[in-house]
Formats: sequence, C-alpha cells, structure tokens
Amino acid sequence: HGTGMVVLTMRYVRPLILVLLWLLATGWSSAGAASRPSVAAASVHASGGWLHADVQLRDLIDERTASTIDSGLSGVCAYEVAVLGPDDRIVGRRVWTLELSHDLWEDRYVVTGTDRELALPSLAAMDSVCSRITDLRLAPISQFRPDTEYRLVVVVEVLPLGAEAQDRLSRYI
Repeated sequence: HGTGMVVLTMRYVRPLILVLLWLLATGWSSAGAASRPSVAAASVHASGGWLHADVQLRDLIDERTASTIDSGLSGVCAYEVAVLGPDDRIVGRRVWTLELSHDLWEDRYVVTGTDRELALPSLAAMDSVCSRITDLRLAPISQFRPDTEYRLVVVVEVLPLGAEAQDRLSRYI
C-alpha cells in the first residue's frame, strides 16, 4: 500500500559501527493512502563475524489494509534490507515477504513467512510483529573496509490483496 525507505550511512570503525540516520520520502503510494510505512529506529551491530541490523517500523498496516485483512482477504508485507557500498554496490541483501491474514473461523490473525506461521490475537499484535526486524544477518564483517562509507537501505511495501492479485504478485517476488 505504501513504501517507506530509510537510508543509514555508516562507517565501520573497529569494532563499532557509527550510524547517522536520515529519512527519504519515496514516491510510490496508491491513491488515498492514509499513511506510509516509515522507520522509527534502526541500528546495526557486529556479531559472530557478521553485520546485523535491527529496524523498528511504524504505520505499517493502514486502515485500508486492516479492513481488507479483517474481511477475510489477505495482505502481503514485502521487505528488502540491503547494505550498499561505494558506487551503490550491494555488499549484503535480504528480501522476504509475509502473508497477513485473518482466520475468521477461529478469530485469529496469522502471519505466514517462508519458514513459520504465527497466530496472533489481534490486528495490533500482527502490526507489532511485522514492524520489528531483529538481528537480521546481512553480510560478513570481512567485506567492510574501515575507512569506507556504507548505507543500509530499508524498503517495505504493504499491500492489501485478494487471492488473484496475490497469485499475480507471487510470480514477481
């Protein structure tokens, strides 16, 4: 339903990563969008020889998407998190989608990813789960140079979809 993107500029300094944050407004959103997803907080850290990211999003599930999910149709939340080096070269990248649905018979909300399904008691709980990206492993620390700037780019799209639109979208994701 909307796209939020944040660019973090970081410089690797043994062993800490310093992060400066600025928010970029992005261009795509469907007509009548009440809000766009945005990044409330983001950080990166080194662990086990890898660069990891933690991101807290906000305004992920808007009224239109909530209404669609509550009606029994589902939605999709698509994520892309990438570390870009000089000349926008990709150093590390993760892309995934979550299906958001409401089981009307059991009155529970379900978030389905590639490796798990999570049943939740409310739409607010679903929004909370989908809004937190924690300990996302992005790239080996050995790929980073101490005196080079890198950017962490976070792109999120939330789309309320019927079954036909989901099938069409899944061919591209």
